[in-house]
Amino acid sequence: MLKVPTVDVLAITTVGNGYSKPFYSGSNILTFLDLIGCSNGIGVGYGVNLPLMSSGYIIPSSLLNAIDSYMTAATCLNQSVNIFLQPSPFGAIELIKLSLKYSKIPVDILILGTMTNLATAISEDRSIISKIGSVYFSGGQFKSINSYPSLVPNLTLPNYPDSEENSDGSPNAYLDMLAVQRVGMSGIKNIVAMPLIIQNTMPINLTQLNETLKRLNIQLKPFVLNFISSFAKCTSPNQTTIYLKWWDNSAAQFMVQMQTNNSQGFCLETQKVKSLYILSADSHQFYGQGMIDVETYLPNASGL
Repeated sequence: MLKVPTVDVLAITTVGNGYSKPFYSGSNILTFLDLIGCSNGIGVGYGVNLPLMSSGYIIPSSLLNAIDSYMTAATCLNQSVNIFLQPSPFGAIELIKLSLKYSKIPVDILILGTMTNLATAISEDRSIISKIGSVYFSGGQFKSINSYPSLVPNLTLPNYPDSEENSDGSPNAYLDMLAVQRVGMSGIKNIVAMPLIIQNTMPINLTQLNETLKRLNIQLKPFVLNFISSFAKCTSPNQTTIYLKWWDNSAAQFMVQMQTNNSQGFCLETQKVKSLYILSADSHQFYGQGMIDVETYLPNASGL
């Protein structure tokens, strides 16, 4: 994204409620920008540490610290941290509000984690909504409503947010469903979601990647290529490169495709859907869930 000539990156913000603990989230971004030669001119803001849910909501440790040491661990990228790198003097929320407030044109926002920062910024200053162009949401996937046999809460199910009950949904959505609801209902004119089920159909073939780079005469820095190819082994010792998918990469590419009206891009079909957001303290069946295709399937759902 940083090298795409049609994209001007204003700022990057982090959240501490998924995949990386608060302290590491911003440090990883600063280290990455420094290693690719882009440490100047892009503000990095530390964001909200907890989801907008109740403080009793516990994030599974498997999702909270999955990539804490991705940059620096000897078994992963084994990079040194430049201790002189500094984040923006503004936190993520203020950085979002200021970037939008002083922009002369609508700003597109690419979300690769939860929507917590954006939801918080909108709650504090709704005037920024008019400055938002499109929001692109990686892993923006909810269950189809026909996946629920009933909409009557099943009180025997455990109230735990990271289990097979959420397997049809994306962690980026259900880790802070209240944030998704606030952004979805805020009045932003265009929200584009890249479903996880689609992203999982796009494996990273390293042989094909190397051949493509060679054919197009593109030379990646060794660090960048290693950054892409090491994700599987670094996040789980038992995973192989077969596990690698173009997750967030595909959402970023889709954003560029839509911004440039490129009909020949990799995504050939889109679908307009309406979603219903559910928060339930009584049953994990609904806890932090969203449901899509509500207009199509809602009449067939029992339990309303």
